[in-house]
Amino acid sequence: MNTATRAEALQRFIDEHRRAECAAILSGARAEAATVLREAHAAARARVREGLEARLKRARAELAAAEARRETRRRLALQKEGGALLSLGRARLADALRRRWENQDTRALWIKHYAAVALRVLPKEGWEIRHPPAWPREEQRALQEQLRREGVETLRYASDETIGAGIGIHSAHGVLDGTLEGVLEEGAAIEGRMLHLLESEAA
Repeated sequence: MNTATRAEALQRFIDEHRRAECAAILSGARAEAATVLREAHAAARARVREGLEARLKRARAELAAAEARRETRRRLALQKEGGALLSLGRARLADALRRRWENQDTRALWIKHYAAVALRVLPKEGWEIRHPPAWPREEQRALQEQLRREGVETLRYASDETIGAGIGIHSAHGVLDGTLEGVLEEGAAIEGRMLHLLESEAA
């Protein structure tokens, strides 16, 4: 092989080696670029996902707060409406009770009821019955005779201008409040339960 032929062969070898090396470098660069690109895409997706999750979390918190405010407004409105209805009912109840006290027949039932309760819960001694000033004396005497037959000792009456209707039975061991005010106080507890039921039904 002459010198020219060897030179050509050497040149071809160098060219092929350079092409192979360039191809290897290019392939590696492409692979590295693809890896970098994938990582960049993954990081971008992660940032987007984190941003969306944060926005979703804020949106849920705002929705929950708005729902809580709405529920508070609803309950306040219901309580206001229920309170107005109960106030009206309480006023009507007071009027109805006064009419019952002014009627002799229903007044007798009122007194009979509270006398019977007192006989069950109070010791039969040292009673004082507080009553409105206009309560007829003959009805007082009739009740006194009845209670004496039931074994009540030392019964006395006390007129009380603060009592509009009903009677209060006092003893050293307790008080049975059968006055209009006492009955309305019992009604206040009932009103509380009614308001609770109204709120439960509207929930």
